[in-house]
Amino acid sequence: MSATPTTSPQPALRVTFVGVGAIGLPMAEQIARAGHQVTGVDPSPARRTLAAELGLATEEAPDSAQDADAVVVMVATPEQLDAAVLGDDEASPGLLARMRPGASLIVMSTVGPEAVRPSRTRLRAAGPAAGRPGDRRCGRGTEGRAAALRLRRTRRRRRKP
Repeated sequence: MSATPTTSPQPALRVTFVGVGAIGLPMAEQIARAGHQVTGVDPSPARRTLAAELGLATEEAPDSAQDADAVVVMVATPEQLDAAVLGDDEASPGLLARMRPGASLIVMSTVGPEAVRPSRTRLRAAGPAAGRPGDRRCGRGTEGRAAALRLRRTRRRRRKP
């Protein structure tokens, strides 16, 4: 007899999705359909309304990031990425200041690597608790195929023979 790994059910993840525009909203919807608790964050009332119509919780500022297991950022410009991740000022702290230790920050924005480096530098400066920044590509998000984003917790156990 061979040992067969089994997967035990895990609780849904709490995901804050910053930027529920043309690309971000379908991705956030797919994550919610997979059974996770998703909060869509966007400054646009129209985008928040669309997200709410799809069943997502919504907010203008990323307050839900403080309790999230994962925070996904899908914004259009380097300036928007800086504002989201690093913050504008003390009155508007960025995601790095809001997120709890152990949470994952996933930047899937349509910006180049130069725009991501300031966030990466700040993550590294935060020490080992911040985790190891990585570089992954993502594609086909509007078709629900964001393979780079697999939000599930699994625990594999081996059965004893």
